[in-house]
This record gives sequence, structure tokens and C-alpha cells, in this order.
Amino acid sequence: MFFSKGKLLLIPDSPEILLYGTPRDARCAMVSGRVVLLSRTERMVNSLVVRFRPKQEDLLNPAMSIANLSEITCTIVKDGRAGPTSEEKPFSPQTCSQEWRFSMGIPGNINESVFSPSAFIAYELVAELRTSSVVQWAPFCKLAAAVPIAVKRAPATDSALTAIASEPVSVAAKWRDRIELTAMAGSRIVHDSRSFRISGV
Repeated sequence: MFFSKGKLLLIPDSPEILLYGTPRDARCAMVSGRVVLLSRTERMVNSLVVRFRPKQEDLLNPAMSIANLSEITCTIVKDGRAGPTSEEKPFSPQTCSQEWRFSMGIPGNINESVFSPSAFIAYELVAELRTSSVVQWAPFCKLAAAVPIAVKRAPATDSALTAIASEPVSVAAKWRDRIELTAMAGSRIVHDSRSFRISGV
């Protein structure tokens, strides 16, 4: 007979953390989400923690991690009991799952995510869960899940830079005196996922 330890899912509410203002002025940000344990039967959870930490270096990648943060820990379940601020959904036979919500504060002075060929600053969320064992010779079962999470920084909403950046921008370029392109955006800040208008003559 084969025993299944189950599967652990870590689902953040957002794939990124947005900090407003400079590292000196920025307030703490919150990162939240869900931890889901998929199992055929209800399991006794002894402990569950979620950690926000710098991403580990990859042996196959020569780039070096230069993040200056150690890690931030959120304890959801300890000694078999959920914390007073934890929100727990009991085991559901229909979905074969148990679920917990988590939330933790991230300091506003940490470095943003940066990548280069020689160095990088990257972060991840890691969930670690321990349950009672399904076999007699093992004291417990350990499950883990990890997801990358980006840290981005934007000007504070009341800063002079935000006022300047909110002005519309129009950039024109001419190629070999034959083709002229004009790019127009409603703000000087254009996000990666945002489209803007380009017209040509």
C-alpha cells in the first residue's frame, strides 16, 4: 500500500510587492495570500510557517545574490494550534483540502528586485508545513512550497516626482528622413504591461 503525503500550495494575493517612496521614507507593505494543503484525508497539522526571504543562489547560474535581508517569518500554526490572527478553513471532503490565510509586513527600506549577468536581488515566499506521519517509523511529514515574488518601488503619491511623472509625454523619432514615428502616453511612467499609442508617417 502506498501512502500520499499530500501536496502544499502557496498562493499569494499578488505576484509583487509595491513600495511607495524612497527607502528612507517608504512605509511597510503587506504581503498576504493562502496556503492550501491537498490531501485525501484530513491531516493533523503540527506547524505551518511562511517565510519571505531572498532567493537562493543557483549553482547553474554564475550571478551572485546581493540582497541585504535575512528573512521574515509568519507563524500560522504552532504546536497544532492556529495563531490568534490566523484564518483557517477546515478540511473539505469535496475539495480534499485544508486552507489557511496569512499576512505579514515587509519593511519599506529593502532593496527592489534587480537582475544583471553578475548579480541579482530577488525574493521568494516559502511555506513549510509539518503534519503527523502516515507511517509508524516516521515522526512527521514535511511539505514545502515556494513562489517568486517581485519587489518594486514607485514614487510616493504626494511627491513632486509623481506630479511631474503624471504629465503626458510625446516622443517623436525619424528614421533616414523617411519614416517618422511618434509615441504618446498619458504619463511619463509606462508599466511593462501597459500599452501606449504609436503613430507613423
